[in-house]
Amino acid sequence: EEQLIDHHRKISDLSIAVLPFKNLSPDQENQYFADGVMGDILNNLQQMHELKVISQTSVEQYRNTTKPISQIGIELGVSYLLEGSVRK
Repeated sequence: EEQLIDHHRKISDLSIAVLPFKNLSPDQENQYFADGVMGDILNNLQQMHELKVISQTSVEQYRNTTKPISQIGIELGVSYLLEGSVRK
């Protein structure tokens, strides 16, 4: 079953976007680690064939956004968003 978000977009009940992970460490080199964790999660989610997973390229635009999560979900047309951070 699909929900109508607006006149142009529909979302699937089984769709997710993994937003870029934040690096909470003082060392900015750890951003590579944060991006790697995000990539591993994306790869694992993509193995679930019944789940629509938005690509890392598509979510990169939200790396430093101040947009509300609900707005991001609408723009990406997904029913679920995953946020995360790493600290070392």
